[in-house]
Amino acid sequence: MTQPTPKDRYDACMTQANYSIQRYTSRRDLDWKIDFGIWALLLALGNLALNSRPAAVGASGAWAVAALYLAAPAILLVLYTCFHIRIVWLHNEYDQERANHFLRQAQDILANPLHVFERYNKTPQDFIESSTKRIFGFLKDPIRFARLAGVACGVVALTIHGIVVLCERS
Repeated sequence: MTQPTPKDRYDACMTQANYSIQRYTSRRDLDWKIDFGIWALLLALGNLALNSRPAAVGASGAWAVAALYLAAPAILLVLYTCFHIRIVWLHNEYDQERANHFLRQAQDILANPLHVFERYNKTPQDFIESSTKRIFGFLKDPIRFARLAGVACGVVALTIHGIVVLCERS
C-alpha cells in the first residue's frame, strides 16, 4: 500500500473541514425556522388567553388556571433552552472546533509536506461532556443570548397577560 501524497492528505483535510462547516451551516439555517415556530406558539397561546372566556371558576379553579398561565410558558422556555438553544450551540461548537482542526492540518501540510497528521478523536458526546463550563457557555454567545432573551420576554409578557386576564375575571 502506498502512502498518500501531501496533496491527497491536504484534500482529505479540506474535505473533512468542509463537511463540518456544512453541518454548522445547515444547522444554522434550520435555527430560525424553529425560533419562528416558538414565536408562533407564543402568539397562539396569547390569542387563546385573549379569546377564551371560561365560566366563572371557584377559588380552586382559579388557582388551576393561574398555574396553567404560569406553567405552560415556563415549561416552553425551559424546553426551548435545554433542548434547542444549548444543544445546537454545543454541536455548533463541536463542528467549528473540528473544522478548525482540519484546516490547521491542511495549512501544516502546505507549509511542510512531511507533516505528521494529527487525528481528531473527539465525538460530539465527548465534546459535550468534556467541560462543566459548557453547561451555561451558550449564554456567552451574544446571538444565542439575544434569542433566549427574546423568547423569555415573550413568555413573561404572556404570563403577565394571563394573570391580568385571570384577575379581571375573578
